Amino acid sequence: GEAGRAEVALHDSGISQLTENVLVQSPTGASFATDKEFRAAVSDVAAALRAMPDAATHVRSPLDNPTEAKALLAKDSRSALVQFLVAGDKDKAGKTVAKTLAAVAKVQAAHPGVRVEEAGNASVDKAVNDIVSEGLQRAEFSSVPVTLILLLIVFGALVAASIPLLLALTAVVASMSLLAIPGHWLPISESTSSIVLLVGMAVGVDYSLFYIRREREERARGRSPREALRIAAATSGRSIVVSGLTVMACLGGLFLTGIDEFSGWSVGTILVVGMAMLGSVTVVPALLSWFGDKVDKGRVPIIGKRRTVARESRFWRFLVRQVVKRPLTWGVPTFVALLVVALPAVGLKAKNSGGVDLTYGKPISHTLERLQDAFPGGPAPAQLLVHGDPQVLKGPEVTGAISALEKMIPNGGHVTTQTSADGSYLAVAIPLAGDGADSASVTALGDLRSRVLPATFGHVTGIEYNVGGEAAGQRDFGDQLHRTTPLVVGFVVLLAFVLMVAVLRRGEVDLPGRTPGEAAGVPRLRRGRGLASALHVRDPVRALDGLPRFRPEPDPRAAAARGADQAGDRRRHRLLLRCGEQRRPDHGRGVLAVRVHAVHADEDDRDRDVHRDSCRRHAGARDPGAGGHELAG
Repeated sequence: GEAGRAEVALHDSGISQLTENVLVQSPTGASFATDKEFRAAVSDVAAALRAMPDAATHVRSPLDNPTEAKALLAKDSRSALVQFLVAGDKDKAGKTVAKTLAAVAKVQAAHPGVRVEEAGNASVDKAVNDIVSEGLQRAEFSSVPVTLILLLIVFGALVAASIPLLLALTAVVASMSLLAIPGHWLPISESTSSIVLLVGMAVGVDYSLFYIRREREERARGRSPREALRIAAATSGRSIVVSGLTVMACLGGLFLTGIDEFSGWSVGTILVVGMAMLGSVTVVPALLSWFGDKVDKGRVPIIGKRRTVARESRFWRFLVRQVVKRPLTWGVPTFVALLVVALPAVGLKAKNSGGVDLTYGKPISHTLERLQDAFPGGPAPAQLLVHGDPQVLKGPEVTGAISALEKMIPNGGHVTTQTSADGSYLAVAIPLAGDGADSASVTALGDLRSRVLPATFGHVTGIEYNVGGEAAGQRDFGDQLHRTTPLVVGFVVLLAFVLMVAVLRRGEVDLPGRTPGEAAGVPRLRRGRGLASALHVRDPVRALDGLPRFRPEPDPRAAAARGADQAGDRRRHRLLLRCGEQRRPDHGRGVLAVRVHAVHADEDDRDRDVHRDSCRRHAGARDPGAGGHELAG
C-alpha cells in the first residue's frame, strides 16, 4: 500500500525517522514561564542530549527560539517537549537510545519536583524487544518442565518422555539459527521468534509422540524391536511426513498477503515444522533403535507400567460408534456450536499494533499516554515522503505547499521537515489527532490523504509523494488483509485437497458405515462380516495412520495371488459359514488392518469332532503358520 511505498522511500532516502520525545511536566501545574525548576529541567535535558552527538542529533528545545517554543509547549504551558533524532545505524538504535534514556534518568534524579520522561520510536522498539526477550526466557524455563511432566504422564518413563522434548528444543534452536539466512532479503520481525518457539514445541512434541507411542504399542503387542519400528515408520512416520508437508505448503499462502510480518512468520514456521518433521522420521527411530528396551527406563511409579500396555480406549470407541450410528444427531449440533464459537470473528478488525500493545502496563506506556494528552498527534505523526528533483524540492512551490499544509492542520499543529543528503527526498512529519491506532487517527489520515494533500502538494508538478507512519500503516494493513484473505483461504483449501488426493490416490472418502474390509474389496456377509475366502493371502493395504475413514488402496502385487487356489477358497468359505465364526476388522491405533483367519482342513473324511476343533482353532488362531492370514497396512 501507500504506507509501504513511503517506507521504501524513507529507506532509500537515508533520513532517520527515529524521533524521540522527552516530556517535561510540572506535577503541581506550574507554568513553564514562571516555574524556574521547570525551565531548568528543560535546559538540562537539552544540554545533556547535545553533549552526546553520537547518540542524539537535531535536538530541539522550547528554549531555543519563539518558533520552537510555540511548537514544543502545550497550550496550557504545563508540559514541554525536547525532541531529537537517534543518531547512527537504525539497526543499532536500541543500544544508542539506551544512552539517551540513561541521560534523561539522570536529569530526572536531579529534578525530583518535575516529571522527566522519554518515549519515541526507538525507545518503544527497545521496550518491545526487551519484553519479547524476557518472554522467551520465561517460556524456556516454564514450558520445558511443564512439557516434561505431561510427557511423563503420557509415557510413564523418563527416557521415552525426554525424546520428544529434546527433539522439539533442537528443532526450535535450529530454526532460529536458520532464520538468519532468509533474514538477508526478507523482513523478519521480533515476534517471529515467539511464533517459532510456540509452533516448534507443539509440533515437535506432537510428531515424535505420535511415532514413539505407536512403536511402544507394537512392542507391547509382542513385536520385535525391528518390526515395531518398521510398522511405526510405515504408518505414523508416513502420516508425519504427509502432515508436515501439508502444513509447510499451506503456510506458504501467507506470502500471498504481501505483508512483511506475515512473510516472516511463514518462513519461521515452515522452517521449524520442517525441522520437526525430519527429526521425527530420522532421529526418533534412530534413538528408539539405539535404546531398545531401555526406552522404558526411569518408569514413573503406578502409571509407568500401565502406559506401556496398548489398550483400546473405551471412551473413543463408544463416541465413534454413536457418531457413526447417528451422524445427523451428532453432526448438526456440533456444526451449530462451531458457528456460535466462530461468530465473534465476524466483528474482528485487523490491527497491526507494531508491538506497542506489548508495552501495556509498562512505564513507557504511561509516558505515551501523557504525551498524547499534552500533545495530540505528537507521538504518532503521519510521515509524508516527497521525492523529486532537488531544485524542485527547494523551490517556492514546495515551500508554499508546506506553509499551506501547516495552515490546514487542525488544532494549530506544526510540521517538521528533513531533507536527504542528496536533496532528492523530503520528509515531512505531520501531527494527527488520536494515538495513531484509534478511529480519530484513521479519520484524520483519511482527511489528510483525500483533502489536504491534493489541495497542497497535489498542485506541484515533478514530484511524487506517499503518506506513511503508524496510522497509515494501520489503515493499509487492514485494507491489504481484507483484499488478500479470500485468496489465501482459497489457496490453502485447494492445496490441501490436492495434497490429500495425491497421497490417497483418490478424491473420495468412504461413507461412515463402510468397514475397512469392504474398502479393501472384501464382500460383506451377514452383520457386516467380511468374506474370508477373498483374503486367502496376506494382502497389504496402503492406509494413512490417523485417517481411518479414507478408503485404502489394495497393493496391486497381491492381485495375482488372490486368484490362486480357487477351489480351496470355496471349500474354506463353506467351512467358515458352517462354523458361523468370522473375524471382524481389527483396528490398531490409527492403522487400518483386517485380520481374517481361515481354517485349513483336509477335504477327505472329517468327523464332527475334528470339524468342531477346526472351528475353535479358527476363532482363536493368531499364528499365520497355523492358518492366520493378514491384510495389514
